[in-house]
Amino acid sequence: MERSPIMSRVHDKEWLMYPTLVITEVIGALAVILVVVWAMEYLGGLDWGESKFNWHPVLMVSGMLFLFGNSLVIYRVLASVNKTVVKTLHVSLHLSSVLCIGVALGAVIERGGDNFYSIHSWLGLTTISLFLLQLVLGCVTFLAPQVSECLNSRRVLNILRLNELL
Repeated sequence: MERSPIMSRVHDKEWLMYPTLVITEVIGALAVILVVVWAMEYLGGLDWGESKFNWHPVLMVSGMLFLFGNSLVIYRVLASVNKTVVKTLHVSLHLSSVLCIGVALGAVIERGGDNFYSIHSWLGLTTISLFLLQLVLGCVTFLAPQVSECLNSRRVLNILRLNELL
């Protein structure tokens, strides 16, 4: 089977994947570390009692950037590993990300006051809504094989494309 010109170019640059992965993992871990240091040194610490809101940036960076980002690249990096193991790891990272996001939103809501009036909050809620939509569609389509069997292959392909887009 002959590869298309686009796929040939992708496979020609596959050697770049692992160095790029290492660089992005280091940048992601560094972002989490820097936000933790910022919260500890400049925001007054990470005490859940008095400075509960300070957990918001730490958990959002950890969940949305690091965990979610890793869940996206896991299929490419672990292409030779058993598909069930990769799916389980993918979903585990997604659910860990959801947990971080939920606790971070809880910290914002418990803070009280005018929480959802800025563009930051509305863009954040939109992002989280799209993330949760993608999670639900992915779980229904790919974790429940009986649902995939009921749908024709064209619909599953369209949902897969939507999952990749989001």
